[in-house]
Amino acid sequence: MADKQLTENEATQEFWDHLESTKTAMLGLNVPEHHHQPMTAFCEKETGLIWFYASTLTDLAQEAATLKNARLVFTSKDREVFADVTGTLTAVHSPEHIERYWSPMVAAWYPEGKEDPHLTMLCFAPSEGRVWVSKHGMVRLAFDIAKANITKTPPTHAGTVTDVHFRH
Repeated sequence: MADKQLTENEATQEFWDHLESTKTAMLGLNVPEHHHQPMTAFCEKETGLIWFYASTLTDLAQEAATLKNARLVFTSKDREVFADVTGTLTAVHSPEHIERYWSPMVAAWYPEGKEDPHLTMLCFAPSEGRVWVSKHGMVRLAFDIAKANITKTPPTHAGTVTDVHFRH
């Protein structure tokens, strides 16, 4: 029996729920020769935005001032959700967001604290992407792969893939 296809809303909800609990994603500009980097994501499901702390001295923050086309690639810590999402990235000095998401973990990266002159926020506004969801776990996947090799048929419980469009 094949996996039930998720609706766009269901796949989008899986993305938000898993990104919010995992918190780490690869973020970068969607241009050739630009490397993505691991960043801690702070989700605002109500606005459809994702916030990241950054230093104005980094290439990513500097380039976000002119090159807005960005990509977020994500694997949930439970490996149930994978996503590749494009959108726009802007560097925004937002004292409100700096305060809202500040924690000892963030403070470790900014020894001068919230008043660090190089501290800024990057705001990622997702526009569209693809979300893969598989709730069966590694044991089920291993079984399905073994079965597929024996029966010479594709795995039947590998999960679903859904194209999504985000709204702000």
